[in-house]
Amino acid sequence: PAAALAATTSYTARIDGAVTDTAGNPMSTAKSWTFTTGAPSAGTTLYLHNEPTPPSANTTAQRYMSMNATAPTATTLYQYSTDLYTGGPGRAVEKSTPSATQADAKYMGSWVAQFGTTTAFTGSAEVRIWVAMKDLKCDKTPSFTVYLREKTSQTTDTGTVLATATATSVPVGSGTCNFRLLTVTLPVNGTDVAAGNWLELKITVNESTGDSALLAYDTVTYAATLKLP
Repeated sequence: PAAALAATTSYTARIDGAVTDTAGNPMSTAKSWTFTTGAPSAGTTLYLHNEPTPPSANTTAQRYMSMNATAPTATTLYQYSTDLYTGGPGRAVEKSTPSATQADAKYMGSWVAQFGTTTAFTGSAEVRIWVAMKDLKCDKTPSFTVYLREKTSQTTDTGTVLATATATSVPVGSGTCNFRLLTVTLPVNGTDVAAGNWLELKITVNESTGDSALLAYDTVTYAATLKLP
């Protein structure tokens, strides 16, 4: 392949019937087969994606979006939550009281990846996400609570918290303050994800922020990641 394959993703390979062997004999018919790549493991960097990915148009707010080893290829940051906000690109997340069990797409962004084998973590995970205030205003400082949870299925709202952290992103300047990179460290030393289970990354906007915030991800310019230790 021209690029690395994504984890836990199904692919189809095809050999055209015109292919010949070393003696010049063509295949009688084309051949194809499917396979699924392995799950993420410790030391993997997972990219946060929108649904569908790569983004090609505006979408409503999605829950349980994919995160995998495939880097973004889109060059346009679309509106990822037109049911919540249409004032600009990115994903709007409204302020709320932080909760690991928050399940409303209005109040969180969430991404998941399934693990094929039991994976233990040593050290800290690192989240890198692009953030801004709604309308790209500079008059408030957004505050975020980030969770890593282990879940037994992709869409269940329950799970076990592996780590949590709170971080702020101070605007620089006045007038318009564009997206800026926020880095959050999550201590996961001594935790693990069991074989077949899912790792969830959840980002919420704290009530103290005073307004909705925006998240940017899944573009070449705004590539957002979860780096596992």
